[in-house]
This record gives sequence, C-alpha cells and structure tokens, in this order.
Amino acid sequence: VTIGDKAWLDVNGNGIQDGGAEIGLGGVTVKLYDATTGALLGTTTTAADGSYWFTGLKPGSFREEWTAPD
Repeated sequence: VTIGDKAWLDVNGNGIQDGGAEIGLGGVTVKLYDATTGALLGTTTTAADGSYWFTGLKPGSFREEWTAPD
C-alpha cells in the first residue's frame, strides 16, 4: 500500500485543490499512524512541490498528522 498526496496552499480559500491554481507547500512534516493501534509508522517531509509518499505499507486504516513549516 502507498499513501501520499500533496500539501498545498489554498490561495483562493475555497477548500478545493483547484487544478494548477494552488501552490505546493514544501517543508511540511507528515507523520503516519496506524489508526487502530496508534503506532507511529513513519515520518516524512514534503518536497518543494508539496508531494509526499509513504510506501510499503500493509493494508489497514491510517491517520496522518501534519505540522506546517515555520
């Protein structure tokens, strides 16, 4: 299982990732937890374009925790 997406700045404040209009946010810390046990499965930081990925996961339920850069 792979989980990932993009951290982005909602420029127009509509809560929707508009195609190409929103700016990717680098430097965001993303922690991935097992939603059942609460165990921390991994930590990553978003790339300059806002992308991030967690790979090699077993199927299950997950929870993410995000921390914005300074």
